[in-house]
Amino acid sequence: MAELSRDEVLARAPDLAGLDLSEVDLAEVVLRGACLNGADLRHSDLRGADLREADLTYANLSEACLREAVLSGARLRYAKLFNANLSHALAAGADLTGCDLELANFLEADLSGGDLSGAHLPYTSLIRANLAGADLSGADLVASDLAEADLTGARYLSAGRHATRLPDDFDPAQRGMRRLD
Repeated sequence: MAELSRDEVLARAPDLAGLDLSEVDLAEVVLRGACLNGADLRHSDLRGADLREADLTYANLSEACLREAVLSGARLRYAKLFNANLSHALAAGADLTGCDLELANFLEADLSGGDLSGAHLPYTSLIRANLAGADLSGADLVASDLAEADLTGARYLSAGRHATRLPDDFDPAQRGMRRLD
């Protein structure tokens, strides 16, 4: 558990790289453009937080609550969001390359234009999520729930070492996805 309070976190912003912020209540906080590279945010409450353009590369957000958080343009490359709640999050254009998103909840989240290439998304809920124009090349979506998700123009690879893994009986063409190979 973190030894920093909410006020101490805000006083140190924008440079929060590598800090232990686990279990800290950061609901509604504004950390726009902050550096949280490698930060430990496990079990943190980031509901409604403004993290636009923030650098969360390699951050651990496992089991964090990011419900209704604003992550537009944020960099979350190789971040761990295992079992995180991102329902209703606004993450248009976010970079989620190589993220561990297993069991995450993206109910009605906006991931349009985002980069999820190489992301690990098994058993992830993407119900009614907006993935229009997203890059899903090499992503693992096996056993993910894509019910009513907008996949218009989302890009994927159908073959090769970096093929996108889709759920059984899923027809990407029928859902408006664009094959890159």
